[in-house]
Amino acid sequence: MSNRWQRASQETPGLRAWKRRLGEAVLVAAATYIGLRFWGSRDGSTDQIVVAAVALPVSFLLLPLLEFGWHYLWAPWRQLKEEVKALKVAGEDDGVRTKIVNVRITLRNHARAGQDLLKQSRHLGPYALQAQAASSWTDDVVRVLAKYCTSEAAEEFLDAADNDGSFQEQMKDRIKKLEEIAAKSPTSLKVPV
Repeated sequence: MSNRWQRASQETPGLRAWKRRLGEAVLVAAATYIGLRFWGSRDGSTDQIVVAAVALPVSFLLLPLLEFGWHYLWAPWRQLKEEVKALKVAGEDDGVRTKIVNVRITLRNHARAGQDLLKQSRHLGPYALQAQAASSWTDDVVRVLAKYCTSEAAEEFLDAADNDGSFQEQMKDRIKKLEEIAAKSPTSLKVPV
C-alpha cells in the first residue's frame, strides 16, 4: 500500500494543464452554485461575493485531493504495467537479447538420444547408417557442450570413448560421461539469442 501511496503522490502534479484548468473551473462553478443555492440571498450581492470568495480557495484545496485520489486509484494498474514491461525486457542487457537455457535438461535429452541410438544399433547391428548417426549425435553433443559448458567438458566427452572398443562400448562410455557432465551442469543459463 505504501508503494501505491508513493506512486500516487509522485504522479499528482503530472496532470496536463488543460485538464487541471478545466477541473478548477468546474469545481469553482460547482462550489459557487452550491454556496449561492444554500447560503445566498436573492437580493444580497455581498453574499454572492463572499460565497465566490470562499468557493475559490475551497476548490483549489479540493482539486489536489481529487487529483491525488485519482492517482491513488490508478497506481496499482500503472505499477503492474511497468512490471510487465520490465519482465518483457528483462532478457535485454545493453541491447543484447538473451534467453534462459536449462543446460541440464538439454544434456540429459542428448544422453537420451544417445541411448536411443544405442538401442537401435543393438537391434539392427552396427551398420554404417548407425555409425553415421552416432557421429552426427557426437558432433551435436560437442557443439552443445562447447556452447553451454566449457571446452574441457567437450574434451572429456570426446576422450570418454575408448577408440579400441566397439561402437556400442564407445557410445556407452560417452553417454555415461555426458550424464556425469549433465549432473554438474546448471539448470538455467542466460545466453545471447
